[in-house]
Amino acid sequence: MEWGTPMTIRDASRKSGLMIASVLAIAAVAIGLGVSEVRVGGPVHRQMDDLASFTSDILPPPLFVTEAMLRVSDAANLGGALDQDKAELARLEAEYRASRKRWAQSDIDPALKDSLAKGAGAQADRFWQEIDDNLIPALEREDADAAAMSQGKVRILYRKHTEEIHKLTKVAAEARGVLDVSAARTILITLVTMALAVAAGMGLVLVGLRLLGQRVLRPLAETASLMSAMAGGDLSRSPEGTEREDEIGDMSRAIVHFRAAAQDQRESAEKQAVVVTAMGASLGRMSAGDLAHRIEVPFASEYDELRAAYNQAAAKLDKLVARVAESARDVSAGSVDIRGATDDLARRNQVQAASIEESTAAVRQTSVLVHETAQRTRQAHEVIAAANTEVENGKHIVEDAVRAMTAIQRSSQEIGQIVDLIDSIAFQTNLLALNAGVEAARAGDSGKGFAVVATEVRALAQRSADAARGIKNLIATSAREVAAGVSLVGNTGDALAAIVDRTAGITTLIAEISRSSEDQANSMEHVNSAVKEIDHLTQQNVAMVEESTAAARSLAEEATTLADMVAQFRTSAGAAAPEGLRRAA
Repeated sequence: MEWGTPMTIRDASRKSGLMIASVLAIAAVAIGLGVSEVRVGGPVHRQMDDLASFTSDILPPPLFVTEAMLRVSDAANLGGALDQDKAELARLEAEYRASRKRWAQSDIDPALKDSLAKGAGAQADRFWQEIDDNLIPALEREDADAAAMSQGKVRILYRKHTEEIHKLTKVAAEARGVLDVSAARTILITLVTMALAVAAGMGLVLVGLRLLGQRVLRPLAETASLMSAMAGGDLSRSPEGTEREDEIGDMSRAIVHFRAAAQDQRESAEKQAVVVTAMGASLGRMSAGDLAHRIEVPFASEYDELRAAYNQAAAKLDKLVARVAESARDVSAGSVDIRGATDDLARRNQVQAASIEESTAAVRQTSVLVHETAQRTRQAHEVIAAANTEVENGKHIVEDAVRAMTAIQRSSQEIGQIVDLIDSIAFQTNLLALNAGVEAARAGDSGKGFAVVATEVRALAQRSADAARGIKNLIATSAREVAAGVSLVGNTGDALAAIVDRTAGITTLIAEISRSSEDQANSMEHVNSAVKEIDHLTQQNVAMVEESTAAARSLAEEATTLADMVAQFRTSAGAAAPEGLRRAA
């Protein structure tokens, strides 16, 4: 980035930020790589952890077959538990094979893998092969010579394996030392990178701050001071930096335009002050009633149309006031004539209203009498109708009574039949009780209790028969009386029917009289309404005449007031017209 080339503040800030961000990003990547190498779980840490695990596997088992050698010595003693030793040796061999496979597939140093495969691993493989192929079968056959020979071979292989284990341990320790040195070197490089990144970042920040102060802050302070002076009214200073192509240059050029606009505004304000003074004085004279005044001194070119408009409006208003004065004089003269005519009309309407009011009272009294007659006729009709209704109700009640007594007679007959049935049942019960008593007497002592019950049943049946005969007699008597009542009620119904026919004729006559009275009342009501309407219209005419009189009087007063108001103005025609207007009023 070249600082001497024209560049906006935004571009400079963006490029500076990108530069600082790039330096910080590179430093962050370098630091991240270094930290990832030496962090817990990183490659260096994993290699160290693998070496530690590898060392723990070779010293002692499973890669170092020390425990297996002890089991071989124990198994060589034929008096021992061979099966237990075989199982333990099989377990140790399986652990050895699994450990060999795990380290062969791990990420440890290839030199360690090669040393394990060709040195300690190869000797251990032959060690386990001798045990599986020769020693265990000899022990199972209880062949002491073969077992002793095989055990000797196993010891030789164990010693060779031990030597290779020591070599492998030494190689692992050397690899651990190399890793320690590599980790220390990585940490040192990371720290140096961090220091360089911090120094570069601080240097870039300092350079940026210096350039910011020279190219941005100081010009901004000068611009702010200039704008404060312009706000206070000082337009003599010119801004600096108008040739710059950044935001400061844009602000300086904008201030130049603001300064020119402020100067133009100041000149315009001075011109406006002249216009406002002249217009204020002219409007003041107009508000005082002087309509003949005109503005003769020309304004600035952009405001001279306002002067012409004022002069034109004042001339039109002058003519308008003169015309209003003339119209007010004519209105005042006409209002005097209207007031005289309305006064005469009001007197005539009052006389007519009095006559109509007397006619209305007479018609109203006649209408009241006709209404009272119609009302009394209506009441008589209602009384007759109510009586007819009562007779009709009585007739229906008698008919209901006849039907009820007929039903009672029918029910009495049914009750008689039921009583006959009860009497028959009592007779049969008596016979059954008699037979039961005979059978109980034949039974001797064992039937005494049953005989007592049969006697009680006979007595109860006898009482039921007696009661049934009594009820039958009562029902027969009631039936005769009900039949007599039915006959009497029927006669009453015939009498009521005759009364209903007579009252129906009377009701018809009263209804015709009521309709005639209603028609007369309606006719009188129409006449009364018409008279009321005439009276109402007459009263309205009186009120309207009074309103017209009041309006004419008010019009005369308003004409006088208008003359007084117009007299306050001084027109080009002079003050003679308003004086003549007041005399006419």
